[in-house]
Amino acid sequence: MELMTEHDRVEVSVIHESYTENWQMKLGRNDPCPCGSGKKYKHCCLNAGPVSTAAPADLTWRRLRALLDGYAAEMLRFIAESYGQLAVHVAWNEFMCDDNLEFDPNTPLMQLFMPWFFHHWAPDPVATKVVNKSLHDVIPTAAYLSTKGRRLDPLLRRYLDSLLTSPFTFFEVLACDPGTGMTLRDVMTQE
Repeated sequence: MELMTEHDRVEVSVIHESYTENWQMKLGRNDPCPCGSGKKYKHCCLNAGPVSTAAPADLTWRRLRALLDGYAAEMLRFIAESYGQLAVHVAWNEFMCDDNLEFDPNTPLMQLFMPWFFHHWAPDPVATKVVNKSLHDVIPTAAYLSTKGRRLDPLLRRYLDSLLTSPFTFFEVLACDPGTGMTLRDVMTQE
């Protein structure tokens, strides 16, 4: 008999929620606190007064957002220490198709460049300034996970793993229905 993991329970809860109108989870004393602290509700906010209950997916999203606070700065430090100070400039030139434009941290392309840099760029062994040969053809997120993965929160580790397998893309918002969802189109595939 196989036991359900925490991840499986969240997925089942999310699936259940998507097929149930106005479904709310009852908050128990031993459940994780909805404030996102990671403590049990009874040891955190139980005596602080009424707390709004949130669906498991909302709690997971809040927890992931808290884990991602400061992640970009940590990742930039890791890349600078591991790949060298010039890595961001080498990646920028590749991202810009070798236009020899100087890297500008205030560019409007930063929101596209940084995820690509962290999760898809890898130094080309032939044309790189990265000295450590063991990092040639290694994506920074993969190097980060192999170096620090055991010390990371399992949710953050799963999230970063998923970014390594996801294709690089971005979406255009076609329509937004507040409280319900939105309609997106993949700009790269036009789907």
